[in-house]
Amino acid sequence: MGVTALSLSPDGKMLLSASIDKSIRLWDLQENIELRKIDVRDGQVYDVQFSPDGQRALTAGKDGYVVEWNLSNGLPLHEIAAHERIAWAARYTPDGRFAVSASSDEQARIWHIETGDRIGQTQIADAGPQPWLESDHPGAKLFTKCAKCHALSADGPSRSGPHFAHLFNRKAGSIENYRYSAALTGVQFRWDEKNLFRLFDEGPDKMLPGTKMPVQRVTDDKQLSDLVDYLRILTSTGD
Repeated sequence: MGVTALSLSPDGKMLLSASIDKSIRLWDLQENIELRKIDVRDGQVYDVQFSPDGQRALTAGKDGYVVEWNLSNGLPLHEIAAHERIAWAARYTPDGRFAVSASSDEQARIWHIETGDRIGQTQIADAGPQPWLESDHPGAKLFTKCAKCHALSADGPSRSGPHFAHLFNRKAGSIENYRYSAALTGVQFRWDEKNLFRLFDEGPDKMLPGTKMPVQRVTDDKQLSDLVDYLRILTSTGD
């Protein structure tokens, strides 16, 4: 039946094909043989992509799911109910930790593959107070990026990241009922000026390998110091 997508492995030796026959197939380009057929969950498959390491694959299909597959055994590793309508496309980020999906619902969404959590989720409800929009503190402008994923108070609008209430001196990975990635499970440090500076100086992917926090850095030391200071001021009164 019809082939809907092709993906070449990073080493150029294998090919993945997706089809409306509800399967993806792994091909050896040197021997011109089919290595594996994987039957995908309900519905036609519209996209497939190799992971950056060539060991896994993402699929997107008619049922709106984005699924990550183990190519060595053909079993699903992670299944994400990404959209209520058809998922036309799915792509890995270069580090292989996140997936970007696109759908006939006219939305593109970002997912942390390990947990299935949506990153940077658009909020429909009241966004709550936004003091950084009126602040003249030099760190307020940079904080607008933090505000997309973190609420200021424990009872604020749900975000993809944990809330910032009383952030300073809070044990990392300690918010109850928040689903942390493995990178923040059982860590012993607390969030203080030093560790927050390090987080944005090195980048979350370097300080906490495997974290679902999107990669972002502040390379200017003065700007980063201003951001950390504004975080201290802004989060000290959260409830």
